[in-house]
Amino acid sequence: MGDAQVFVRTATCNADVAAFFTKWLVDVNDGQSSDGAYFDVSPATTGNHGTPAWADAGVICPWTIYLAYGDRRLLEKHLPSMIKWIEWCRVHSTNLIRDKDRSGDYADWLSQGADTPKDVIGTAYFAYSTRLVAKACKVLGKHEEAAKYEALFQEIKAAFNKRYVAADGRIAGNTQCVYAMALKFELLSEALKPKAAQYLEDDIKAKGWHLSTGFVGVSYLLSVLTESGKTDTAYKLLLEDTFPSWLFSVKHGATTIWERWDGWTPDRGFQDPGMNSFNH
Repeated sequence: MGDAQVFVRTATCNADVAAFFTKWLVDVNDGQSSDGAYFDVSPATTGNHGTPAWADAGVICPWTIYLAYGDRRLLEKHLPSMIKWIEWCRVHSTNLIRDKDRSGDYADWLSQGADTPKDVIGTAYFAYSTRLVAKACKVLGKHEEAAKYEALFQEIKAAFNKRYVAADGRIAGNTQCVYAMALKFELLSEALKPKAAQYLEDDIKAKGWHLSTGFVGVSYLLSVLTESGKTDTAYKLLLEDTFPSWLFSVKHGATTIWERWDGWTPDRGFQDPGMNSFNH
């Protein structure tokens, strides 16, 4: 589920995946718990559920497929389960902060030397999924529900800023991931957006123009930089071929995305074979 929500927009660009995701989203719904939590993997049999960024695929994927193909039927079919997930998050939060019941809680999985607080990720995704539910309601003409969930998004945003964002725009964790999420999910005031974008660029520069994000932050980096007027930095990241970078693996023979940035390195060889996919 985490992989799916990170990759879904790229998938729609690379191939016609409408039929696949239409079918798979049925599996996602079928695996949802009775109280609203999605499992980490779909089709689901057992395991962790309610994990931030993984469970949120139950909202992000139907919305993204709708954006790509304009098929309102997906939203009509999946909106009830999307709402159940938001309400589950509300119940499993403290004052709208996702500080409990996060199950697998993988953080910014496989990041490189950057420790993003897990509750920051959980709260950010709670806000993002809530905003997408509000948008889905609006598309379907459910204006009261749209207003309800937009108001909830604004409340979560306020809680996020009160807990995690300093007056100068620094965000708890101070990682590339937190700034990418905050900008992508529209969690900052207009005044703080440029500051957050600058902190993001500064961190990339301090790391020798390298990324440090794992599964959660990686998909937002280039678009956030571009939308913040930092396209040159986005291209530096994209074209970097020393570790860690996208082209490091290509330089060493990769033809598909590796699970780990360090799936193989010249100095250490192969990573743990228990979890080291070269076709992820």
